[in-house]
Amino acid sequence: MKFDPLNLGPWIGCVRSDQAIIKFGIQGNPTSWSLALSTALDAPGRLINPVIFEPTDVSACAELFILTFHLKGEPLRPDTRFFYAPVHGSHEIIDKQGRFTTFPAEGAPASFKFACAGDASTGSNDDVFTHIFREDPLFFCHLGDLHYADTNSVQLKPYLDNYQRVFRQNRQAELYRNVPLVYMWDDHDFCGESSDSTASGRSAALSAYRLCVPNYIDHSTPESPLFQAFTIGRVRFLVTDTRSARAPRKLTDDRNKTMLGELQKGWLLAELSEAKIRYPLVVWINSVPWLGKQKKNEDFWTGYSVERDEIGVFIENEGIRNLCMLSADMHRLAIDDGSNNHPPTGRGGFPIFQAAPLDKGWWSRRKRKGGPYSHGDKADNHQYGIVSILDEGGDTVTVTWQGMRKQSPIRDVRTLTFRSPR
Repeated sequence: MKFDPLNLGPWIGCVRSDQAIIKFGIQGNPTSWSLALSTALDAPGRLINPVIFEPTDVSACAELFILTFHLKGEPLRPDTRFFYAPVHGSHEIIDKQGRFTTFPAEGAPASFKFACAGDASTGSNDDVFTHIFREDPLFFCHLGDLHYADTNSVQLKPYLDNYQRVFRQNRQAELYRNVPLVYMWDDHDFCGESSDSTASGRSAALSAYRLCVPNYIDHSTPESPLFQAFTIGRVRFLVTDTRSARAPRKLTDDRNKTMLGELQKGWLLAELSEAKIRYPLVVWINSVPWLGKQKKNEDFWTGYSVERDEIGVFIENEGIRNLCMLSADMHRLAIDDGSNNHPPTGRGGFPIFQAAPLDKGWWSRRKRKGGPYSHGDKADNHQYGIVSILDEGGDTVTVTWQGMRKQSPIRDVRTLTFRSPR
């Protein structure tokens, strides 16, 4: 066995105010591996007085062992920068060292920023990932198409190979090792172009995600979609899986055609209803575009317009006014303030921030998915979004959206204010 057996990860995710999950994959004997955690580094860059964690789960797959470290208890505490490193025997693997900051306490006012984007080329080592890393966001929300491998296999190994290929790219690996990742797939990193619940690789893709990706999933059914939620301060984040439960796009667009599936849709509506009372702001992370007129056979929400209308009517009837959405898939940066988001009642709906592509290029300037967008859209490459939350504990929470291209602002800043529930 060659040394450098660590060939998937590490990556950090499922961060909360007092816990986090780190995963990595290794070849060889897993019993000699642990993880060191500290709040400080010495001059050579080694951890000072680290706490050692043993893996909470070891899963064998093909030639890999996936090690999961669920970090909680001492020394974890809110809003604190931590450094970590895999340990092999007594050897700290410095070149795989990472860092993260725990989230502010849930329910307490907190200001923070995060980055979001989707659509990266397979095997990309573009410096857009370094630019996001240098923004020092609290976390990075990957909005889908982590790669374009288009794998659709009943075997687990090809999906693991896809994750390994991502981590062989130094700039992506640096980002995911040092910035907590909130990741939800779209079609190309699920089971291929326009893939849905009928894909032959569905079960294998679901298994690979649960095995490899640090996530917030709190339901244990292995075949259920990957919906999940988390809270930072007074902001609730809802992440929906728009692939693994969806009906084929060429079906008739009626009440039987679903993108979310009944289980996930019921969860989403319940979360929205409860969050209206508990949180000033809810951010819905939805991989595909929402806006646009009904259109037959489309792969985004315009092809699932009856279900979209059902959700829109629910939001309208419940009086939910604390919601915004993040999306990708369309290879453009775009902002809509809600004025083009019309539920069946005809009134304006929630605002939307569209952030893509990381480095997958852009389509013809005439080709769009959905819209229009109140603040226009920008077709280019190496694009991402920065979302800044300002919450000083008063009656409002302010959100500022900024479209970026390799650290250069390229879209008008849009600031939105949401009132606290009463």
